[in-house]
This record gives sequence, C-alpha cells and structure tokens, in this order.
Amino acid sequence: MTVYETDVPGVGRKVEVEGGDGARAAVLLHHDGRVAVFNRPHPGADSEKVFDLTSQQADYLGSILEGAYFETVNMDRLSVPPGDAIIEWVDIDARRTSSSRSTWHCWQPSS
Repeated sequence: MTVYETDVPGVGRKVEVEGGDGARAAVLLHHDGRVAVFNRPHPGADSEKVFDLTSQQADYLGSILEGAYFETVNMDRLSVPPGDAIIEWVDIDARRTSSSRSTWHCWQPSS
C-alpha cells in the first residue's frame, strides 16, 4: 500500500492512501484537530469530500480502524459459552427453491 504525505500550508497535512485500481482515500488533518476525508475514484478524477470529523470523532474512528474496539478470535480454538452464538453465513445454491421450506431444509442436499 502506497501512502503519500503532503504539507498544506496554513491548513495542516494531507495523507493519501492508494487503493485498488488507482483509487485513493485522502485525509486532510487540520491544525485545529478537525479531519476531512476525501475519495478520489481514479487518477484523473477530482477528490470528493466524504465527511468531516471533529478531533474527538477522528480519534474514535482511528481507534476503531486500529482494532482497539474489536478483538478477532482464532476460530479453530473458539469455544462458545451456552447462550452465546456465532453466526456463520452460508451460500445457498440459487437453483434450490425455498418457497414453503425452512432454511434448514434448504441447506440439506437434494435427494
């Protein structure tokens, strides 16, 4: 992942992160702590503002992106206490008909 950093005189600092297909996400960090987030869908496009954040909101979002509020688990070593559940999404073949049938029956192999 390529990161570009630029000083913006009188404003603050701009950080751009290059994503897939030449798209970039830009974060403008103002001297007063405000943050503006922009999207540039392709190299020839102008940046479009996605949203503004206060300093406190930016800190909170940063900690979420950093993973401070969510801890991943090793699914091979997981034990689920009674009453809790982990949902695993399952793809269902589009050729199966599900009208008048429970979800359980849709997962079962056809006879």
